[in-house]
Amino acid sequence: MNMLYKIQMIAPLDEGRGCPIQVDLWPEWKEAVARSAITQQGVNHAVKMMHRTWLDGCGWSRMFDPDNCGFDRDKDKPLGPNAYKAYGEHAIRVSWGEWGPEHITVPGDACGLDLSHSIGGAPSGMSLTPHNMDTMAQAWLCLVIFTFFAEGIVSEEIVREYNGKRGVTVTP
Repeated sequence: MNMLYKIQMIAPLDEGRGCPIQVDLWPEWKEAVARSAITQQGVNHAVKMMHRTWLDGCGWSRMFDPDNCGFDRDKDKPLGPNAYKAYGEHAIRVSWGEWGPEHITVPGDACGLDLSHSIGGAPSGMSLTPHNMDTMAQAWLCLVIFTFFAEGIVSEEIVREYNGKRGVTVTP
């Protein structure tokens, strides 16, 4: 199988000053996405089903207590009955297009990965480049989301290649 993508993670800067990552996408990736059964509707369903696992696993499990918040918040007071997770399903957005996940948005100030022309990456390809990526938690969450969908695409390609060698044609 040809190279489909490569993740580049540059050493993080001081906390709050950036955590540069880049995912280079080869033209073969775009072709694999076109053959894939993954759709925007499927992506939305996956985000709905997986958001809590992804958020909690990447350190976004902070609780918000509307009964104890603001400037007069008592940090020693236990969470009340109305407390809830500060980040929910809508904290993660993935826009699916011809290059797969063309925009991945995670908690932060308009933070995520956006599709752009490849600079120093895949020849004739594209890259997912960071936007307002300030923390390792943001970078980690973006990479978890990207690799979740990438694994599906790569798995389909492996099966397609295996079946092709056996003379079997399978369509999505």
